[in-house]
Amino acid sequence: MNQPPTPTTGYTVRTLDRALAEARAADFLTVLRQFPEMKWTRDNLLVELPGKWEVSLVVCDEADTVCGYAVNSLRGDSLYIHLLVVAESQRGQGLGTQLLARALELAGERPGVRCLRLRATIDWTDTLKFYERVGFVVRDELPETRECVLELPVKGGGA
Repeated sequence: MNQPPTPTTGYTVRTLDRALAEARAADFLTVLRQFPEMKWTRDNLLVELPGKWEVSLVVCDEADTVCGYAVNSLRGDSLYIHLLVVAESQRGQGLGTQLLARALELAGERPGVRCLRLRATIDWTDTLKFYERVGFVVRDELPETRECVLELPVKGGGA
């Protein structure tokens, strides 16, 4: 992964566990409502997935406001990113990159995990540029859904 920017002072990245997701579901969904194409609900946020509550992440400011988050799970040889979102008002401060950097660390701590993996809509050119800038590469294209699969290798992954 390319060198992440220095974290903005006053932000903390921490694990998003089930208790926090349940207690603050409205806050998480408020961040997501800024992106009307994303149709997630409280049920989507709280669905059980393998390893989800050990590898999902949230970034908050000093006032404990949810500024962004990554809903992740363990899927085969990957830490799979189901959703990564940063509030529009917080973009450009390196928060998305910090979430990815922490996800990469978590992936490296798990035997057999060799990459971060996600699917992105090919029409989201800014999103694709962001992922490519931090080192993701397109591994597969899915024309029927207008998506692509992107991967970022974990250093020493798969051990």
